[in-house]
Amino acid sequence: MEQTWTLSGAFAEWKITLVAEPPEEKESFDVSHWPTAKFDRAARLFMDMIDLYECDQILNQH
Repeated sequence: MEQTWTLSGAFAEWKITLVAEPPEEKESFDVSHWPTAKFDRAARLFMDMIDLYECDQILNQH
């Protein structure tokens, strides 16, 4: 499973791609059917981190 999110920030275009693949030695995992909500939570964390980073950049400019 693979998902990509982009975020247009004040300082950059941010992009994150999350990929889940089964371990090479295990063939019983079918990650293609994992709920995307798990990835969505990680993307929200990424977006929050970018917001905080960009706010910090703005505060440090003044």
